[in-house]
Formats: sequence, C-alpha cells, structure tokens
Amino acid sequence: PQEKVSVWAEQFRIVPEMGSIPGPWHNHVAPELVEVMDALSPDHPCEQVVLMKPSQSGGSAVAENWIGYIMHRTPGPAMYVGPTVKGAKDWVQEKLGPTISATPVLAPEKGGVVAPAKSRSGEGTTSERIRFKGGFLLLAGANSAATLRQHSIRFMVRDDRSAWTDNADNEGDPKDLSDARLKTYRVFGLAKVFDVSSPKFKGADIHAEYQKGDQRHYYMACVECGGLTDWDFEDLVHNESAPYRAHLICPLCQHVHFDADKTAMKGGGCWIPTAPDLDGVLPPKSIRAAELDAWRYRQVGPGNIVSFAMTGVTNTFERWDNLVARKVAAGDDPMKLQPFENSDLGRAYEPKSDGPSWEVLSARREMEWSRGTAPGGVLYVTFTADVQGDGIYW
Repeated sequence: PQEKVSVWAEQFRIVPEMGSIPGPWHNHVAPELVEVMDALSPDHPCEQVVLMKPSQSGGSAVAENWIGYIMHRTPGPAMYVGPTVKGAKDWVQEKLGPTISATPVLAPEKGGVVAPAKSRSGEGTTSERIRFKGGFLLLAGANSAATLRQHSIRFMVRDDRSAWTDNADNEGDPKDLSDARLKTYRVFGLAKVFDVSSPKFKGADIHAEYQKGDQRHYYMACVECGGLTDWDFEDLVHNESAPYRAHLICPLCQHVHFDADKTAMKGGGCWIPTAPDLDGVLPPKSIRAAELDAWRYRQVGPGNIVSFAMTGVTNTFERWDNLVARKVAAGDDPMKLQPFENSDLGRAYEPKSDGPSWEVLSARREMEWSRGTAPGGVLYVTFTADVQGDGIYW
C-alpha cells in the first residue's frame, strides 16, 4: 500500500520496554521527526535524506522505523553502516533487535516477517544479516571495506557519519564505497539512503552532506500569535546562575515561552528550507502564519537531497535549563565547547584560532638570505606543508 513511514510507525511500531517511552509509537511526542520519516517513504522523490542532530534526539528511532517499514511494506536489499562492524552489531543488539521483538508484524516469534535465527543453514537471520520476507538487512562497518563490497543495495542507513574513518582498509572513502552499492537501484530511481549523525567540524562529514541539500530548519510556533521562529540557543534568555529559568521571547508579539510550552510550540511548527534560492534569498528568522506556505514549499537545492538540521532547542528529549547549565560549565574551554556544540546543540564546530593572518606572517619574512643558505645562528629549520588531493602546497 502507498503509505508514509510516519503513518506505518504510529500503526505498527512498538517501542520496547527499555525505551524512554515504551509502548505504541506516537508521532505527537516528537512531531519534528514526522517529516524526516516521510521523506524516507518510497513515493517521496528524493534519493538522500540527511539528518544532522544533537545526540539522543530520535535519529536512531527514525532509522528503526524506516527499517521496520522496509521489512513490512517495501522489502528489498538493505544495509546498515555504522562506524565499525562491532558498532553495527551492537546497534542491532541494543536497538533494532528489541524493536523487532516488540513489534508483532516484525517479530518472528509472533508470526512477523523477520526470519528467525538459523545461522547454520544460512536461510535465517545471522549476526551479519537479518533476513525478512522479500529482502535482507546487511550489517557493515565504515572501517571494513570487505563489508561494503559486492552487494547491490536499495535502502541504506549510514549512521554516526562523523565517527567514520576516511579510509576503509586503504581502499578509499567508505562513503564512496557505500555509494557504489546503490548504483544499480539509483539508475531506476529506486534507491534511498539515510545519513544521520551528530556533526563534528564545519564543512566535514554530516555537515558537508547537509549543505548539499535544501537545509531545513524546524521553526517552532508562538503559542500566542501563531508566528513561526527559527529559534537557536543564543535566543534563550536566562538568569546568570541557577535556577536559570531559560525562556524564549517571540520576536513578533513578545510573548514569553518556557519549557512547558515546547510541546505546543512544536505541534504548531514545521520544517522550512533555509538554503538560498537562485537570487540568494533566505527565509527570515520569524515568519507570520499568513506567509508560511510561501516559505515552506519553495524549491531550493538540488531536489534529490532533503537535509534537516535539528537543534538542542527543538529536541524533545532536552530541557532548556540543562542546555544553559552545560554551556556555563563549558565556559570558554574549547575541549568542552566542542562536545557541547556537537552533542548538545547539534551544530558543527568551528575552532577559533589565535594565529595571525597570512598578511602578518608574510610581512615578517626575512628576505636577506637566499635559497640554499640559512642566517647565522640558525640551528633548526621547520618546514610546513598543506597536503591536498591534487598536490602539496608550501
């Protein structure tokens, strides 16, 4: 049946007892995840969905729902790629496995579509491959080129991208190796890949993938005027010491929102593409309700990549006061600021450099001595180079 992943999840997905909210899945708990799931549905025209997010914000749950949907509704060859092979197997043991067992349409012991474990015969589920009616899910690691070879794959989850190595067994970038598995199905417009991770550095890994798409932000609604705002951590107003009583003030009507309002704010919110259009136009930070559709449905980016950036402020499973407390604890220490930016806020980190500009360095060159010689008194010479793909620059 033509069915969206979010609809399937609410009808069939059961969160296991070890989950934070066990029992039937409810989309209203984390409405920001609905559009991400629906972009993964077969009838959505994109071929890549990117989710850059804070830790513990529901990204893995989206992957579990999509894989359950594939197993039950659109069976085919699928692959889960983690940073390591062991990490992929741990993910099955801790997250996907319990989800399968708790969800009747999937559980083999309840007559579901997943095959029971029969490792010796090779016909059932093994530690490297989960079989289901009409397809299978291979488990692979970015550190193992062998697990990324040979198979033609239609659906792929690439998890925790920022923790991947950049060279799998000296055979190249694991992203490129995994892309090659999708080639056959991409020709016919049938492939779909889900990249999900907390970011690390700006312009790298998941952040680079995010920038290739339409760069959607989740605008939350004001509970008073209905206007939508792209709120970020810097918009939080709070006391200088605990209790921080962090809150947001609507730029359109000045209504004050506390953490208790977050559910209503997200319920009236939506994702809006923030990539510039052909004229370089960007959406405003705040949008009145009457102007929403013009910004929500505008076409930007390449079209085949839908990218989402979730922030700590919109995270269902985070409190604003906790974010402020962690920022205060991090202070100006770069070793603490980076994990705060990456894991708590879901933002790519850009280290601040105290180094001088190139103009200052160039002005300090000593021009009196020529190539092949050194000034009197020099005991050591330090040489630096920048290694790039097309050469070494010095």
